Amino acid sequence: MEATLISWRRHGLVEKPELVVLAAAGYGLALAFWYWIFPHPLALFVPTIALTSAIAEYLFPREFRLTEQGVHASCGPFQKLFLAWDDVKRATHGPDGVFVSP
Repeated sequence: MEATLISWRRHGLVEKPELVVLAAAGYGLALAFWYWIFPHPLALFVPTIALTSAIAEYLFPREFRLTEQGVHASCGPFQKLFLAWDDVKRATHGPDGVFVSP
């Protein structure tokens, strides 16, 4: 287990709860349109998974960890990313955290 130097968490749903109405409306419209085209309840899994993965950064907490090995980022069950320090070309700090670029 590698040691964590610093970690932080961001959650769009908590930071901007007013956008829940927009997200719910988007789900409703997309599912209604999809059901109109493919009128079978099981067919609604496709747009539900697609919409959830598209707005995962808003729905699920984003977790970031800087370790001795590199940078870890995760966003719910959909994204698990790692960037080794050897691959980092630029790192800057800003109001949204640390920006690391390969």
